[in-house]
Amino acid sequence: MEILQSQDELKREISAFQLGTNIFNYIVGAGIFVLPATVAGILGPSSLAAYLFCALLITLIMLCFAEVGSKITSTGGVFVYTEAAFGPVAGFIISSLLWFGIGVISDGAVVNALYDIIERLIPALSPTYFRIGFIILIFGFLAWINVASLKYSLRLIKITTVGKLLPMLGVVFLGVAFIHPAFLKWSGFPHFDTLENASLVLFFAFIGGENALSNSGEVTQANRNIPKGILIGIGAVIILYLCIQVVCQGVMGSALAGSSSPLGDTAEKIVGPAGLLIISIGVAISIFGSLSGDVLATPRILFANARDGLLPGFLAKIDHKRSTPKIAVLVYSALGCIFAISGGFKQLAILGSAAALLIYLFTVLATIKLRYTMPHKSGMFRIKGGLLVPILAVAAIIWLLSGLKLIEIEMVVLFIVIVLVIYFIGHFFRRKNADA
Repeated sequence: MEILQSQDELKREISAFQLGTNIFNYIVGAGIFVLPATVAGILGPSSLAAYLFCALLITLIMLCFAEVGSKITSTGGVFVYTEAAFGPVAGFIISSLLWFGIGVISDGAVVNALYDIIERLIPALSPTYFRIGFIILIFGFLAWINVASLKYSLRLIKITTVGKLLPMLGVVFLGVAFIHPAFLKWSGFPHFDTLENASLVLFFAFIGGENALSNSGEVTQANRNIPKGILIGIGAVIILYLCIQVVCQGVMGSALAGSSSPLGDTAEKIVGPAGLLIISIGVAISIFGSLSGDVLATPRILFANARDGLLPGFLAKIDHKRSTPKIAVLVYSALGCIFAISGGFKQLAILGSAAALLIYLFTVLATIKLRYTMPHKSGMFRIKGGLLVPILAVAAIIWLLSGLKLIEIEMVVLFIVIVLVIYFIGHFFRRKNADA
């Protein structure tokens, strides 16, 4: 087996703090602006239990990413890890889940969340045709700007990234003084089925940190700094998310469950209508920035797969005047638009979480297999405690996935079957061309 590892060629310059900052930046996205209300609607004041469970699970998963990422430092992240452990078919399934499940489906959820916030400010936009028009407009604009120029896309992301933390930190710091302790009182620990349902949708807000761990081979003193960086990043996310939920629940009480813009409504309770307007604008800018980043990066996966003969060749065509993967961007944006129109935030967030959990499951299993099939070298990170962490991660992921409804399971299975058909058709034609 070829070892996809280039430890000696990479400079180790990323500190534990820098790794933690990157993990934090990747995880904290659009989902947390909407999910406090969704989780409160399921669990009420005991919603913090779902946050703690998701925090524990993502920590276990990130430790597995750290181990496998310190062994395989080639560009490609989860796709390369899975391919190295289980072969090209599994790698292609994971690659497809990555661009479709965490990409298309998640973007469809996020754009619905963005419209809910705008509709909260302008109730006249509630008719369905306004929502459809808005979704088409957003994906159309992002497709245009990503086809027009990479420079424009990067500039847009820089502008919108500034607004990511300001709305959340503003609500947390201003809201502490307005918390009603009675609103935070638990009536008891939630039932496991209810906790499972809440955690499945909430997990959507915890995905993304694996992108930062793709650079494990460039972390200084990896054995010490990778776990430290994970604890810094995940710890900061947990603290921020818990603070947001406590403040929103403590200020809003039972009204939080029915909110379409929980941070905005909490701000309105604190400082009046001006607070709702300011927070809603900031949240909308941040969500739009998250969408911009996805429409910039994810179509490149389609482009790369098509270039390698795994997807239809037209997806690999480049607009030579602008040097952008035009067809891949347009196809990705069209799919995002279709799924955004066909589903709401919660439904799409659950499907996005399911796709992410499957990707994480493959990576954790790859961690177990590569521990026995790939030589361990000095500088590589290894999780303490033998197989305890990977086994706990596998058990927790399977438990969460068992909470999917039958229709959701059918959709995931159908997608994987379609992916397999595409792969083997492509494999047939590649062999035919090779023989010719």
